[in-house]
Amino acid sequence: MREPERDPAASPQLLRAGGVGAVLAGSLFVAWGYLDQKNAPPYFYALAHALALIVPALFMLGLAALYLRCAGRTTRFGEAGIILGLIGSALGASRALIRMAVPSLYLHNALSVGTLLLLGVWTPTLFVGLLLAGVALAATRTLKGLGALLLVMGASGWIYYVTDSDAILEARSIHVGFGLLFSLGWIVLGLTLWFAEP
Repeated sequence: MREPERDPAASPQLLRAGGVGAVLAGSLFVAWGYLDQKNAPPYFYALAHALALIVPALFMLGLAALYLRCAGRTTRFGEAGIILGLIGSALGASRALIRMAVPSLYLHNALSVGTLLLLGVWTPTLFVGLLLAGVALAATRTLKGLGALLLVMGASGWIYYVTDSDAILEARSIHVGFGLLFSLGWIVLGLTLWFAEP
């Protein structure tokens, strides 16, 4: 695979802002998982709904900084993977906004249910984007480590997804373990962006 030509790098301030966003996303993803329980106290429910918006928005911030970091250093395939991750995160934030703004909407008609189901594919979209970007970045000379990190994040995200309760391979301890690994990946990504040289 041909090494792409390097474009001017993003400013350190943008990379650091994205780094902070990714670290917060990873940390709050764990909190969201803890708070989002059946039969939880009402304040857990309220906090989980707020995090359902905040976490995807922070994923977007981290991925936007990753896009700027990788611009000119990866192929269009890598950029497409990051953009797909951004789209997935935007779907997640949109879903949370709709559920907050009109909490009873999704119970009333088929269009509402269809809309929320469509927006509900946000996590698989994010995980596919991370995997695609990881494959592309792992094939470069300068971003191999970042590519490996994205591959681990995408794979752990998928395992987290398919082992959730009521999922294909429901397994609580595996679900929690890979959720923690996915979160840790975001924290490492955030630190990588923070310390990236322009």
